[in-house]
Amino acid sequence: MMSRWMQTASSSSHVVTTLGAVNGKAGEFHVLKSLPSITEMRRTIALLKKYQIIEPLDVLEELNESRPAWSSTLVSIRYF
Repeated sequence: MMSRWMQTASSSSHVVTTLGAVNGKAGEFHVLKSLPSITEMRRTIALLKKYQIIEPLDVLEELNESRPAWSSTLVSIRYF
């Protein structure tokens, strides 16, 4: 018999990952030619939030301009 947690996990349509992992995959598939600037990353996250595709789980305002902090920022990504 499946536990409630397993039932919830198996029917979930979200994945929790870091922005660093997302950037890494984009690099592997040659989608990005270079690491995006902090401004580009903020704009992209704002656009994806608007369409409810991504939800940052960490407070982005506290991260300022620190790249190491950006790479470890947790996000929840909705997949279809």
